[in-house]
Amino acid sequence: MPSVIRVHGPSRVSYLVMTGVVNGDELVVAQRALTHAADFDPAFGLALDLRAADDIQLTAKEMREVAMFSPLDPLARLAILVRGDGAYGIARLYEAVRESQSAADVVQVCRTVDEAAQWLRVRQLDL
Repeated sequence: MPSVIRVHGPSRVSYLVMTGVVNGDELVVAQRALTHAADFDPAFGLALDLRAADDIQLTAKEMREVAMFSPLDPLARLAILVRGDGAYGIARLYEAVRESQSAADVVQVCRTVDEAAQWLRVRQLDL
């Protein structure tokens, strides 16, 4: 599963683009890699782009682990971009898990880049 990680300091947004089959282990590895990216700041918002993923395979246990090991500040916003109803449903379940752990409304599942940009409070996203 290839992933692309970028951080854009001026807009205070990190980008994680994942393709192929995405599972819990790969998400944890990508989260760790994000922490090593130049200019990474846990307070920045994150645009997690899964629109090119062939499949998303996450168990409830893996969702909790991914949320628990998130490198983001508990109040940092996360926009998850998806296509298709199956990916949307899985991302919504993750949203519920993450928000129950952080006790804050910090995750938004989005179908468009404009919707994600609005959630992350930026004019535009470079996806």
